[in-house]
Amino acid sequence: MIIDSDGKEVVSSIRITERNRNSPLGAGGAATVYEAEEVLFPDGDTCKGTRRIAFKLTHSDKTQEIYEAAQNEVVITSELDGVPGVVRVFGCGFAINDKGEKVPFTSLQLIEGETFSAYLKRQGTSDPTTVISYLCEIVETLEQVHSRAIAHLDLKPQNVIISAETGKPVLCDFGISKRSKEISHSENDPKYLKDRLPAGSTSYMSPEMLIIMHAKIFAEQSIALADVAWFQEAFSKYRTDTMDVFSFGMMAYRSLSGSRQPFEGMDEKIQLKELKLILIISSNIFL
Repeated sequence: MIIDSDGKEVVSSIRITERNRNSPLGAGGAATVYEAEEVLFPDGDTCKGTRRIAFKLTHSDKTQEIYEAAQNEVVITSELDGVPGVVRVFGCGFAINDKGEKVPFTSLQLIEGETFSAYLKRQGTSDPTTVISYLCEIVETLEQVHSRAIAHLDLKPQNVIISAETGKPVLCDFGISKRSKEISHSENDPKYLKDRLPAGSTSYMSPEMLIIMHAKIFAEQSIALADVAWFQEAFSKYRTDTMDVFSFGMMAYRSLSGSRQPFEGMDEKIQLKELKLILIISSNIFL
């Protein structure tokens, strides 16, 4: 059963077979992805055909936040329609899971293959030529995404799928993506930052964004955010496509060196202090 954003029940046009339900395409902490069948343009009893899709069903308690991210992904990817190497997102809504709970879902283009992360785990550093080829293609995709003033903001190997059909990498998961420098006035307020932190994966996050991500830790260490001018300026300026450039560099390092990340093993508190110092010293570069 599908429920629209207004909470109204509508006729289901998506079906997950028992076999696909028992063998999901992937599962994580927030969602499980299944192969499903979607009826195209249903009109009463009339069906104009079906298509195979990827059906991402969430199982997180942050229902509203996840639904807003799904809506954002639909809008952002629609603006990237026609860009090679970007997953197509068909729509989102609410569905009832096996526990009878109303949870958000997203229907996406089905790309058979494996994530770049799975490829690296399987191949390691044994084939750098292929890895460099994938990285070059990812850069080309990012260039086109950025040319449309959109920043991905969660670039990592887990969000890239190597298509079994084309052998090309496809960039996925635009849930927290934003148009470059699209920021509201309230988000530039330190009081707002203490309670609502930017999303993303810290292992691939740039230093300035990682500091913002840990605003609460700084607050606990008695750093007065309201008195730190660069902090406010950072948040208003850094959330741009430059974040993706750093994340790509981290991904390239991990891909070619076999290390999980350049700063692996560093104590988090020491890392945060170092990153804060880096941000202040590098202000002429970043701001």
